[in-house]
Order: sequence, then structure tokens, then C-alpha cells
Amino acid sequence: MQISHLELPLLGGINLLGTTRRVLGLRIYGGLVPGYVAKIGDNPFGLEKGDFNQFQLGGRVGVGVDVFFLFIEGGYQYGFIDLLKDQDSNLSQVDLRLGLRF
Repeated sequence: MQISHLELPLLGGINLLGTTRRVLGLRIYGGLVPGYVAKIGDNPFGLEKGDFNQFQLGGRVGVGVDVFFLFIEGGYQYGFIDLLKDQDSNLSQVDLRLGLRF
């Protein structure tokens, strides 16, 4: 099942190591993530766009480690609004990211 979902994370964070951040950084972050369900693809459940709450709102928290230009971060996001209109269907996700900073 394919769901096209747009999100606009509104996050803030704090670097816990202060002046060493150019070499090593440890940070925490959190905030709100409003979203919009834009499209529902073909699916075996017969769900259509009208079955979903189009506006979504979630909360996100996480922690990240920066070493020079590399970073690794993990976070958790919880949906405050049910994805499906008539069911208990809050989104909940855990993520892990590895990347480069320019």
C-alpha cells in the first residue's frame, strides 16, 4: 500500500558538548511534525483518501552524535492524530540515520 504523505518538521535542539562541536558533538532535539496525506495508492484493503484524516500532527524526539563531518542520529516520532478516521491508528516510528554534513 502506498501513502503519499508530506511532512514539515519543526524541530529545535541543543548541542550538549558546547565548544567541542567542531570535532565532536552530542545533541538532543525535539519538536512538532505537521503532515498532510496527499494521495492513497491502490491497495487490497479498499481504502480511499476519504478514509484518512488528511491533516496529521506528530511529536519527535531524538539524539545525535557528530564526528567532524559525519553524523549518526536516532529518533522517535509519535502521531497525535489517528491516521484512519474511524480507528485507533496513531503513527509510531523509530528511525536511525547516518550521513555527511557539508
